[in-house]
Amino acid sequence: MLNELFPGLSIYVRDINLTTEEMAPYKAGQIIRVPFFTDASWRVGGMVTTHRYAILSNHFRDLGSIDDENWGWVIAGRGARFKVMDIYEFAGKTQITLLHLPDDVRWEIFKVLQTNYDQKLVDMSRDCMRRKCLLDPIPELATEEWLERCSLPLGTFSDNSLVPIEDNEAELN
Repeated sequence: MLNELFPGLSIYVRDINLTTEEMAPYKAGQIIRVPFFTDASWRVGGMVTTHRYAILSNHFRDLGSIDDENWGWVIAGRGARFKVMDIYEFAGKTQITLLHLPDDVRWEIFKVLQTNYDQKLVDMSRDCMRRKCLLDPIPELATEEWLERCSLPLGTFSDNSLVPIEDNEAELN
């Protein structure tokens, strides 16, 4: 499974403004589940927001064929699970690094699994944040339309409670 998960990982970003209350549920090591499709971009540049989800994945779907806005648009399916790898503050910005877990039942091993590769992923993500977040923003990713697509916090309900990570379709609606 690890041979499927780690090769070809890319960093995708989803920039957002989170309040202190919206940020509170995130803890390194926890697994979150997103009840909606997760939009992100492979185009990584400066930030116009206070927070960034840096999502490490090799199985986002590339929507480049319908991406008329030049967003670098990728998407994870409804109900995707992510492991919170790190929360990192740099230059007044906060990055939440997430590892996109397998879509089948194998995600459950990540409840307890830690690998010697985890710190390398965190270091890579932090390095990207330091190199990119203070650059000029990518104009297409600073538009009201894109920021609205990315305005919902990942893995929480509107009351900031965590979405249950187990399969229960009724709870996702």
